Amino acid sequence: MEEDNGDVFAAAREFLSKDVSKETKGNIQLQLHHVDITCDGCEAEPIIGKRFQCTVCEDIDLCEQCMRALVAAKIKISQEIGQLDTPGRHTSERPSKWISRVKSDNCMVKWQALQDAVPCLHPTHTFRQITSGPERAVVFTRRMADSSSEDSEFARFLDVLPPSKTSCGDAAWIHCSTKPHLHYTTMADEKRILQAVEYFEDILVPSVMQRSIKASDIDIVAKKFNLMHGKWMIFPTSEEVDRVWAVLAHHLFDMGLHTCSEIKVSTKSSADDKHVLLAYTENYSDKNDACSVAEAIKKALQDAGMKDMQDKRMLYKADVYTHLGIYRNNEYNLKPTIYTMELNK
Repeated sequence: MEEDNGDVFAAAREFLSKDVSKETKGNIQLQLHHVDITCDGCEAEPIIGKRFQCTVCEDIDLCEQCMRALVAAKIKISQEIGQLDTPGRHTSERPSKWISRVKSDNCMVKWQALQDAVPCLHPTHTFRQITSGPERAVVFTRRMADSSSEDSEFARFLDVLPPSKTSCGDAAWIHCSTKPHLHYTTMADEKRILQAVEYFEDILVPSVMQRSIKASDIDIVAKKFNLMHGKWMIFPTSEEVDRVWAVLAHHLFDMGLHTCSEIKVSTKSSADDKHVLLAYTENYSDKNDACSVAEAIKKALQDAGMKDMQDKRMLYKADVYTHLGIYRNNEYNLKPTIYTMELNK
């Protein structure tokens, strides 16, 4: 986790320690997302808002609503039977016939059966709220064009969470989006990704052993499993990132970045002075669209006097390469970066 580094991260950390979901006003929405974390109560992914983790079980997370339901159930148990027997142990599968036992008129049998399925019902299982970690992301969404109150809220968001002064230990990413649904992987998306990986490793790779894997093979996987998103990547330094982020975020909401509906930026890490800013497109195979988004980004930065950034690279990568675990210097000799531009040209 990132060290405190004096008071550099204090303002952002204090803001993130609050329930940021209560910041929703009018046409804007500010949320804290726990990326790739599934609620074991309702199976929502990602968990949005408060996240609670069992201190006994190895990997049990609950959203705020399911945490409230668990607390209510524990209270009802104590009222009806006092205390459960030996706490159950969490397994990947629920014990057989537990549902029929829950219907029993015997309260002890009923609650013990439910605890066998949900060990966290036992009073020895306590929960702690997760208030830091690299899986956390801050998401600012504005669906409609502006009013003065929305402008002030957006300005406050940029002021309190500048990327260079937000620790990656508190939140790894900061997002701006014009749509309510981000480029996250939902449970359905995760299933498609798993199917794509299995298809690639078990069917496609063995079938082309007589030749090398080609980019066209990756395109087949992307189209077959509808994994068509891609993103432009630019690499501002810590000295540049706050202004670059503010310029592009303003353009996203006020003038648009062609068809791009979401941008996100990495927060400060002690390991690297550089940040990465991503601008998403819906279909990486649509080169004209991707290039139009790039030109909109370049114009926005040039108009703001930022064409002379230290790192002038603009790299475009299709998400399917990430899903398949294909990075630089991969065994297939593929280039995950499929389009390139320079910010000053």
